[in-house]
Amino acid sequence: MIYLMRLIRAVGIATIFLSLSAPAFAAPPTPWPESDDEWTPTRPHWVSVDLSDQMLIAYEGNTAVRVFIVSTGDAAHPTLTGRYDIDAKYDQIDVIGKDYYFRDVPYYMQYFYGFALHAATWHNDFGRPVSRGCVNLKLEDAKWLYNFLAVGDFVYIHK
Repeated sequence: MIYLMRLIRAVGIATIFLSLSAPAFAAPPTPWPESDDEWTPTRPHWVSVDLSDQMLIAYEGNTAVRVFIVSTGDAAHPTLTGRYDIDAKYDQIDVIGKDYYFRDVPYYMQYFYGFALHAATWHNDFGRPVSRGCVNLKLEDAKWLYNFLAVGDFVYIHK
């Protein structure tokens, strides 16, 4: 399926239209060493998302500073694994897919095309994989993370 994304910026709010599948033409994530033992983050702030445990750990250098329970993609809409950079941040954004429309999603931190870390105010199923592929956080957790991370900071997603 062709992946379509269009960003419209108006008064600080962006809208994303996207398909439910990952893009066929997407470039791979930033090429970093295959072995985690060889990888050292070069930015002061970064996060690790563990899909098996549904946990996100925020790091300052090599020191864990906060741990959050998250909700990642379900079996039909898996969260992509890999190493990414935060490439855009929005205080709030409308997220529209084939069978969903979420208005004013707060604390949206995009790391790969339509995939992002963000608050999910429409469910309380944290600790279980129920999202459409994004990493969902509780509102107060997403706010803290939004203030902690900057564009260019790393996101490491693994099983």
